[in-house]
Amino acid sequence: CRGVARGNPVWRRVIGEGAAFAPMEVDGAKPALLVHSALRSELQLLARGTGEILWTRRILHRPVGAPLLHQQRIYLSLDNGTLLEISADDGRIESGLNFPQKVQGPPAISSDGDLMVISGDAMVVYSLKFNPLACTAVTFTEHPAGAVQTSLLAAGKLFILCDNLDSTKCRVRAF
Repeated sequence: CRGVARGNPVWRRVIGEGAAFAPMEVDGAKPALLVHSALRSELQLLARGTGEILWTRRILHRPVGAPLLHQQRIYLSLDNGTLLEISADDGRIESGLNFPQKVQGPPAISSDGDLMVISGDAMVVYSLKFNPLACTAVTFTEHPAGAVQTSLLAAGKLFILCDNLDSTKCRVRAF
C-alpha cells in the first residue's frame, strides 16, 4: 500500500498479497485508510498522509469483500458467517453476529439508515438493526447455495438481489 503525491510515493506499507479489499478512505479525527493485511491477518487503519498505523485489529477469518463504513462503525463480513461491528476510532470490536451459514458482505443500508440487509449463502436474506446490532428478520428468497456473488444493493426503499441460477441465467429481484 502506498501514499502517492504527484506520482511519487510519500510512504509505503507492506500488507502482503491477496488483500480481501482495496484500501478504503475513512474520515474521522484523522484522514485515514482502512486496509486488510493478508500478511498479518488483520485490519489496519493507516494515517492517509504518513502511512502511520493508527490501530490494528487481528481477525482470524478472511473478510468477504469490502467492509461497510457507517456512522464511525466498520461492518465486516467474514468467511465463517460472522459479521463484526468495529469502531473506526480505535479498532475495538463493538459487537458481532454469527449466522448459521456464510454471508455475502458487505450489508446494504436502507435509504433511511435504520436497517441493514445481508444475503446468506443459500435461501435467505437477513435484516439487521443497529444499536445494538441484531438480526430482526429472516426472509426466504430461494436462492441456491453460492448463487449470490455480490452484495445486495439499496435502491430507494427497495433492495436488489442478483443470483446466478446457472452459467446462462441471472435473476434480479427487488424486495
